[in-house]
Amino acid sequence: MTNGDVAATQSQGGVTHLVVTYKGGQEDVLVPPTAPIVTFRPGTKALVAKGNDVFIKATQTGSGLEANTVAVGVDGVKPPM
Repeated sequence: MTNGDVAATQSQGGVTHLVVTYKGGQEDVLVPPTAPIVTFRPGTKALVAKGNDVFIKATQTGSGLEANTVAVGVDGVKPPM
């Protein structure tokens, strides 16, 4: 995985075409209209509730696991991991 920048966009027939540039190259990416577009924002512990999907990044500690990051899906959207 690498980071890149969107250099150009074009939409046609509901599909968005992105040109993503990164160190050493570029890629064309087609994004269909059904692709979920998500964003991360701070939340509260109340979002971690029964029925919500979660993604947890954790590290092993001497006594178990410690969460570094918790992503919670809301409004039916699952975390994109």
